[in-house]
Amino acid sequence: MPSTVAQIEYGDFYKFVVSLGIALVLAAILAPWLFLREPFDLMIDSSQLSRLTPAAQQVVLLRQTYLVRLFPVIPWFSISLLTMGSGAIGIGLKKWYNRQTLRDTSEDLGVQKQQQELRNMTTQEVREKADADVQTDIGSVVGGLVHDPNAATHLRAIEAVFHRRVRECFEPSYRLLENQRLGTAEYDAILQSLLATRPDVIVEIKYIRRGFRQSWLRESAMRLVLAKELYDAQLGRHSIPLLLVIFSAEDASSKSEFLATQAKTQADLRQRGVTLRIEYVTENVIPTMSCDELARLIFG
Repeated sequence: MPSTVAQIEYGDFYKFVVSLGIALVLAAILAPWLFLREPFDLMIDSSQLSRLTPAAQQVVLLRQTYLVRLFPVIPWFSISLLTMGSGAIGIGLKKWYNRQTLRDTSEDLGVQKQQQELRNMTTQEVREKADADVQTDIGSVVGGLVHDPNAATHLRAIEAVFHRRVRECFEPSYRLLENQRLGTAEYDAILQSLLATRPDVIVEIKYIRRGFRQSWLRESAMRLVLAKELYDAQLGRHSIPLLLVIFSAEDASSKSEFLATQAKTQADLRQRGVTLRIEYVTENVIPTMSCDELARLIFG
């Protein structure tokens, strides 16, 4: 997973200004109190002073002389600290409020824009997309695939587990959007980065039950590329597409064929100048994946 880059923001600077102002106000209050509570050898009488060594007597007399000069200045010093502290608090709070208002407005506009363009898919749309995302048995029927409603239901359950693990591992850094629609494009999962320096990740999930067509993988990749381009253009964000193929636990024979098709598909896309990651995982691995393993799978 990409490392978090520390950023200095104006909001943090204004918080510092307010904190500094509070410290100055406290110093303005504490300074007179500290001077007033400390005797500073003022209570020593002449008999006690005479019993001290000449050096000690000179130190005591110097301290008393300095205190006589310093005490009249303490009220003005305290007033100055109080004035500077109050000014820093006022300026910091005003700037902080203005900055926070702009930030809140920007976030509200971003949410409104997203709500106008990205929307949750309906239950029927989610069901239909799950049907389309499943590659089941290779058969003799026209089109080469046998429809398996149980496999589509199983895929939705796997996706729910995948989404839960993503939230558990990456929610402090990413906002997970599930089953979204933007225009004619549909998205299984979108990891929206909460830092402007990081790209979003668009995850398209496919499920291989037993066997698959080689052309299916390429078609899925091209549709994901178009969905990524629409997402970037409409929302003004930068994203990385990930085609995640989930293998059924009972299908091990298709993996070697898939790896060859995966390499060929990615090579063809690179020749077209398209960046797309294609990864695979077995369904029974997802619930027990560590956050580091999940990060390598999603972010590379």
